[in-house]
Amino acid sequence: MDIPDRLYYRINKILLSCLGQWPSQRTLYKYLGRTSYACAVISVNVPMIIRLFEVWGDMDLVIDCISILLSQAGTCMKFLNYIFNAEKIRKLIYRMQTDWKSDTFQPHLEILKKYALEGKKLTQVYSVCMYMTLITFVFMPVMPKLMDVIMPLNESRPLVYPLPLSYGNINVEKYYIPIMIHADYAVFITVTTIVAMDTTYTVYVQHACGMFAAVGDRLHRLMESREHEFIDKSSEKKMEKITYQAIVDCIEMHRGAIKFANTIESSHTIVLLLVFGLSVVSMSVAGYQVIMNLDKPNEAFRFAIFTLAQFFHVFYLSWPGQKLIDHSLQIHDLVYESKWYETSPRSQKLMLLMMMRSIQPCKITAGKFFDMSFANFSLIMRTSMSYFTMLTSFR
Repeated sequence: MDIPDRLYYRINKILLSCLGQWPSQRTLYKYLGRTSYACAVISVNVPMIIRLFEVWGDMDLVIDCISILLSQAGTCMKFLNYIFNAEKIRKLIYRMQTDWKSDTFQPHLEILKKYALEGKKLTQVYSVCMYMTLITFVFMPVMPKLMDVIMPLNESRPLVYPLPLSYGNINVEKYYIPIMIHADYAVFITVTTIVAMDTTYTVYVQHACGMFAAVGDRLHRLMESREHEFIDKSSEKKMEKITYQAIVDCIEMHRGAIKFANTIESSHTIVLLLVFGLSVVSMSVAGYQVIMNLDKPNEAFRFAIFTLAQFFHVFYLSWPGQKLIDHSLQIHDLVYESKWYETSPRSQKLMLLMMMRSIQPCKITAGKFFDMSFANFSLIMRTSMSYFTMLTSFR
């Protein structure tokens, strides 16, 4: 898989390797990456939880803590999911490796390349958007300190921190820079984890869509070759034997695509349910923070960016699910529109089985409760807006 790694999956491999989550990396590097993540998360979550207890009772300050803690919790779940489902993740990557080398997919290699390139572009766009959000989120709190240097006032401007943290009796003003570095590093690790897991999930789905598209291409080529053979008046018996074997190959490819899609579903369904549940609350809380900080334009803008990032995050996870549904259903239409009735009875039976199986689309679900699709993305947005309205009514 050297060529696909280099051309299409380089970003995913680098990010997952940094987190100790790439299946084929050395065990030592895995432990180093995972330990680094755990240290960063624990070291920032403990001061944040302390801060939550300190401000308990003040709704605005509590919400300030909760919005970040929810995002941290979702990120931890993504990270742990890759550990608990390591074997399934390894199988997904191994299947992608074998498909690129498989003789079955060689005639359709351009299709796999097309979908892999789309996955690469989606990875790049998502990475840029999320890291731009990171830069905005960590840079805005530094503005007062910079303004004190550029345009000093009679007194120092109030210090702003990227995260609501409490270090007990430590003088936070004296150790402002170390605290900022610590908080910014934790935010960087969090965003890197989100980007790594989400983009790799999208790459898996893109490959599954490519597999379904390859099946459709094989069916299309089969029907075209049959028409050509009939025009040339070639042997009908030989023609039916070739057709039957080609249909068997199509069914094997279709079964492989379904199995691959089901592995994506089983390895992500639980974490998607948990992440979506947290995202609904997190978006509502982040939206409330925008309203709460309207008198502080910098803070309001920062939380507005955070809210948009959450929106984009949920959309990015829903879109691949919709694509998978559409591509898996296309097989039924292609079989139905082909001249299957001109094949032999035994070939017709195989085509009928394939048509019946493709009536049921392959889906990625959130805990088996709802499908990852545009329809449910809209539902999640409406639910989040309802919670946001409820929070603002308490203000």
